[in-house]
Amino acid sequence: MGKGAKIALIVAVVIAVGVGGFFIGQKTKKAGNRAVPPGVAQRMGWDAPSPNPNQPPTPPPPPAKVEVNVEGLPSRGPANAPITILEISDFECPFCARAWGTVDRIMQEYPGKIRLTFRNFPLQFHQNARPAAEAAMSAGDQGKFWEMYDKIFSTKAIDRQSLINHAKELKLDMKKFTKCLDEQCHRDQIDRDLQESAKLGVNGTPCFFINGKRVVGAQPYEVFKQVIDEELAQPK
Repeated sequence: MGKGAKIALIVAVVIAVGVGGFFIGQKTKKAGNRAVPPGVAQRMGWDAPSPNPNQPPTPPPPPAKVEVNVEGLPSRGPANAPITILEISDFECPFCARAWGTVDRIMQEYPGKIRLTFRNFPLQFHQNARPAAEAAMSAGDQGKFWEMYDKIFSTKAIDRQSLINHAKELKLDMKKFTKCLDEQCHRDQIDRDLQESAKLGVNGTPCFFINGKRVVGAQPYEVFKQVIDEELAQPK
């Protein structure tokens, strides 16, 4: 093949590739402009931003207020107090222990205006949480739930011997206490606490409901104060 023929062949190939690319591009463009069938984008995740592995997904905002049943739960403060707080906690949770100090401050700064109630939510990966819940409920059988509650959260000591020591310091009937602790006599109640908490959308601790308004986590005192003051300001 002569030199001129080779050059002509190369030019022809270049032109053919260019024309083919043009038509392919036009076809792709038309396909790209075609409407995506409803639901496909959502299923494929096309309209979702790429998840940031360092940023957990933001949960949907909780409802402004929910109905909360506290009947039969451990309670302190006037039964007719204008504010009822339901605390849902795990005795082994460090954030619950931190929130305990905030709750104590609330009870002191709003005397006579707060009814505090408690529901157990022992997390499965906290091996001492359920025994501690049993200990608190067993102390409650002898009228000292809140004293045991304070002991556990203030000392953060919840192994079996520590729970027994707490009971001795509270002058409980040790035979009844240890029997109840070892036989898990409040297992059904604790299971009900877990179920009722799950119905409220609780999946971690601590979680609070202030007159039905949800406060999640060991929030600063000011967060609780704002919700409480808003509720107290409501017309009766």
